[in-house]
Amino acid sequence: MSNRAEQLDKILRVTVLRWTLTLCAALFLVLGACASPEVEQSERESAAIDRSLRMVAASAEQRGDHATALTYYRRLHRNDPNDVAVLLGLARSLRAIGSSKEAAQLLEKALAEGPENSALLSELGRAQLMIGNYAGAIASLNEAITAGNDEWQTLMALGISYDREGSHVLARQAYDAALLLSKDNTAVLNNLALSHALDGAIGTGIRILERAASSPGATMQVRQNLALLYGIDGNEELAAKLAAIDLDPAHVKENLETYRALRSGDANLKEALGSKQPVGNDPGELSKTIQRGPLRIEVGGSPTVESAIDLWETLRTRHQNTLAELNNVEIVKQNPENGNSRFLTWAGPIADTAQASAICADLKSSNVHCAIVNP
Repeated sequence: MSNRAEQLDKILRVTVLRWTLTLCAALFLVLGACASPEVEQSERESAAIDRSLRMVAASAEQRGDHATALTYYRRLHRNDPNDVAVLLGLARSLRAIGSSKEAAQLLEKALAEGPENSALLSELGRAQLMIGNYAGAIASLNEAITAGNDEWQTLMALGISYDREGSHVLARQAYDAALLLSKDNTAVLNNLALSHALDGAIGTGIRILERAASSPGATMQVRQNLALLYGIDGNEELAAKLAAIDLDPAHVKENLETYRALRSGDANLKEALGSKQPVGNDPGELSKTIQRGPLRIEVGGSPTVESAIDLWETLRTRHQNTLAELNNVEIVKQNPENGNSRFLTWAGPIADTAQASAICADLKSSNVHCAIVNP
């Protein structure tokens, strides 16, 4: 090889070596920035724990175990304070256990620090309603609706807020709007009827509650509120007959005495009716002595807890009229010793077998498995 050729070959070798060293350095920097297998494993485990916590929290909330749900939602919120879904779950759980003031404070802080969120505004309005801040609730709920949250639950909460403030005409406009979204919804009809009664139209309230009480999704609350209006209107025979469906004779007698006091003016009608309106799907009791029936329905048969929860939410959406009032939901594992276990959903409470049969008939018409259980 000539001297010139040898020089060119040497130059090329040095150049290639330099590019190789540069490429290796670049690769080292890139690879050095990637997570080690141990870090990736830790991240996967954290994500799995997060999913599990969410499922457990949602399952506890569904079956009405709000104290347990609160524990898990608090942990999730500490891990990620900016997760809106977790914050909503935390606020709902706080409201359910009677800590609406703390729920309102959390939501107000989140809304002050972040962008407008219609779901947070709606939940804030419900929390404000529960602590008696009716003006604040009306402002928050109207803002939520303007921002796009026009769900029937938001509209019904707005109606209740107006009723509590004494603006019954505005309340009924909100209930009417809710009924356009959820036709014949017994919870909305219940509040619409009480709004008329609060405004002095007892007869109109009775007709609306009679309509609600005749639907398959009628609850004990609806029946007892109708008995209340019958009693105030002076029809004690119908009031006693309806009250006796859910109450023992001693409590029927006690309620009849209350109706007479209301009718005679010895008790405050607005106070009696105003305290009977629920927020969302919260159970509004006519009397602290009322006991809900133990019956439930069983639906589903899903391979995981998460899919069982998803199935129940889908069913609630498709069968709102019959399932909207079933707030106590529990995910039950069938055949726990078997590797092919299924997860069923038990939902209630249901007052009697007739109502449970009607609900199952509605679900079976859509080819959904439904059975009556008495745990």
